[in-house]
Amino acid sequence: MRGAGGRAFAAVHYATDRSGGRTDSGSTADTAMSAYADPVGCTRAGCTAKDPAAMGCSRDGQTLALIRNEEMVIELRYSRACGAAWGRITYAKPKAVVDVNDSEGTSEASPVHWGNDVYSPMTELSGAQKAWACGTRPDGKGRTCTVHSPVPAAR
Repeated sequence: MRGAGGRAFAAVHYATDRSGGRTDSGSTADTAMSAYADPVGCTRAGCTAKDPAAMGCSRDGQTLALIRNEEMVIELRYSRACGAAWGRITYAKPKAVVDVNDSEGTSEASPVHWGNDVYSPMTELSGAQKAWACGTRPDGKGRTCTVHSPVPAAR
């Protein structure tokens, strides 16, 4: 694939958690496993438009897909406990936007307010649905999306 300006970028799709045993909160795999026992603040459709960290969904978050838009990294994140997905961008500039979309037509977005990263509110990802995350550069001219990912298979 070729990005804007002739720069090449690669799309990666993860079937399993490749985070090296780390969650969004930076805890170890042992702590992440205990996250399944801790109650989460929402599930499935009840998570739509809610913050993954505030709802406890980021505790078992895993990256389903990853792609770059020049320097910006776009991730589709997923929580099995919540049955929901969200987008995250890093190495972005202020006013860049991340959004998460699902095959039911739901889209949730959030711009970078400060720093160089941000994550979107969540959308349901359950059953036969698929989700994807997109990152848009601050100039609005470059938008790149991850692959459309289904719910990961049970382990």
